[in-house]
Amino acid sequence: MEFRPSRRAGLILNIITIFVLLPTVVFAVLQVSSAPLSMWTVVWVLLPLLGVPLIFMLVYNLIGLLSARYVIDRDGFHLRWGWAYEQIPIKDIISLQTIAAGDETIRPGGWPRWPATATSSIPNARYGIIDFYIAAGRSARLLMETQGRALVISPADPQGFQEAYREASLLGSLQSIEAVSQRPRFALTRLLSDRSGLVLLALGIILPLILLGYLAVRVPDLPFEVPFGFDAEGFPQTYAPPGRLLLMPLISGFCWAVNLLFGLWLYRSQANRPLAYALWVTSIVVSGLFLGATLHLLAA
Repeated sequence: MEFRPSRRAGLILNIITIFVLLPTVVFAVLQVSSAPLSMWTVVWVLLPLLGVPLIFMLVYNLIGLLSARYVIDRDGFHLRWGWAYEQIPIKDIISLQTIAAGDETIRPGGWPRWPATATSSIPNARYGIIDFYIAAGRSARLLMETQGRALVISPADPQGFQEAYREASLLGSLQSIEAVSQRPRFALTRLLSDRSGLVLLALGIILPLILLGYLAVRVPDLPFEVPFGFDAEGFPQTYAPPGRLLLMPLISGFCWAVNLLFGLWLYRSQANRPLAYALWVTSIVVSGLFLGATLHLLAA
């Protein structure tokens, strides 16, 4: 039988937040391209740099919620949550129990926590590792214990799920299935212990921030117009307000965010990891080019 988590609260929260962030980011980009440069307009650059990655995270949460399902049958338990997939043979399930209200020892880990969903892992003295695949809602949360780990789920009909599990365990399996655990967040976990990858990502975002800080410091000294185009002989041809220079750190930061996401997708595979590094090196090169271009425009 197939069960789904209570998704209404999570979907509403994610969608509303996306619809608030999107116009904010668009408005900030328009301000960057048209408003006169000042110490305050530097904030307009930070909004897209922070807002775009957050929107990607919210979209990922939406995909997880829309695809979330718990399936229990005679052969085992199957879970789908976005790109995460869990499969546990019925014989490997030790127990299924309701988590007592107010039990602080079994709660999602990580910070910051998004209230709409929780897909995280925490160490536990009793169960070893507890993996959470839960959504916001008032339905009871169930803890499924297996050898060396446990899963916390939140089906909208917890009693129906427990009854389906009891029936499946009494009937016995028709065929043997393997235990499967595919969790894309492990790419980020491995990256956090990869010094080379972290250094590349840090350099890629530090350069746009340095450029942003440099422009903020130079605000009082900037000319009324700066060249933004050159003819075939290299002489300035098109001029624009100095506020247009804020597009430089904005675009390089956006390139860094896109390369970060695609790089994480490639990073999951050991064979594709050099391609992930190449993308992150590209972010450094792009940021350096934008930094050099800005300095050249100001010196022209």
